[in-house]
Amino acid sequence: MSFWKQSWQETSKRGKRIIIISALIIFLYITFIRPLSKFMSFGEPEGFIFEDTKSMGYQKIEPIPGVEITEMLLDVPFIHQLKHSPLVNGCEVTSLAMVLNHYHIEVNKNTLADELEHVPLTYESGLKGDPNQGFVGSMTDEVMAMGVFVPPIERLAQEYVPDHLKVIASTQTDLNTLLKQVAIGNPIWVIATLDFETPTDDDFIPWKTPTGDYLVTPLIHSGVIVGFDEQNIYVNDPLYAKNRAIDRDQFEATFNKMGKQSLYLTEK
Repeated sequence: MSFWKQSWQETSKRGKRIIIISALIIFLYITFIRPLSKFMSFGEPEGFIFEDTKSMGYQKIEPIPGVEITEMLLDVPFIHQLKHSPLVNGCEVTSLAMVLNHYHIEVNKNTLADELEHVPLTYESGLKGDPNQGFVGSMTDEVMAMGVFVPPIERLAQEYVPDHLKVIASTQTDLNTLLKQVAIGNPIWVIATLDFETPTDDDFIPWKTPTGDYLVTPLIHSGVIVGFDEQNIYVNDPLYAKNRAIDRDQFEATFNKMGKQSLYLTEK
C-alpha cells in the first residue's frame, strides 16, 4: 500500500469519527442540555404551578415567601350526586365526600347521607326544620327538602378526619382568605346556589324554626372550590362537572349572599 493511499484512508477514518462524535454532541444538546438549561434559567411561572403531563392537571409547588400565588388548580376527586345511588338533594354530602376523598379518607356520599343529622321539612306545629341542626327534609325526594347549613356538615366531618388533620368551618371567612388555603392544597366546601347565580332578595323566603327564624332559598346548592385564577373560581360541582369555571366576581357575590359558609381540612 502506498504512503499516500494509507494516509488518505487514515484521514477518512478520522473524518468519519469526527462526524459521528459531532452528531452525538448535537443530539445530546438538543435533547437534554438545552431544555435543562432553559428550565434552570427561567424557572417556573409566578403562579407556581406546572402541568403534570401524566394527570393533565396542575400540581402545587411550594410558594416563594413574599410572592403571591395568582392561579392554582387542585386535582380533587369528582363525585356526581345523581350517579351510583342518586341523591337528588345531596349536594352537600356529595361535596363533603369529595373533600374527604382528597385526603384519602375513604367514604362515599350515600354513607355520609345516612350519617348526617336530619330534621323534618315541616313539623306538626307548622314550624320548619332548622338547617343548622340537620339536613331539612329528604335527600331523595325532589320536592320535600330545603338543604343544610355548615354546622351539621362540620360535625359529620369531625367523625372522619384522622388525628393529624383538623376541620375548619366558618360563616365569616372571606373568599380571598379561603383561596390562600386552596393555594397550599386544601379544597374548600362551600354553600352557593344552583348554577352559582347570585340570588336576589326575592329569592329568599322566611323560615321559622323551633330554634330561630331565617331567610332561606330553595336555590341552595353546594360545591368544592378546587382552583382559581384572576378571572375564575374553579369548582367541583356535584350536579355538573369537575373543575367548572365560574366568573370570580359572580362566585364571590353568590358566596357572600349565601352567608359565607365554608369548610376545609388542614394540618394541625
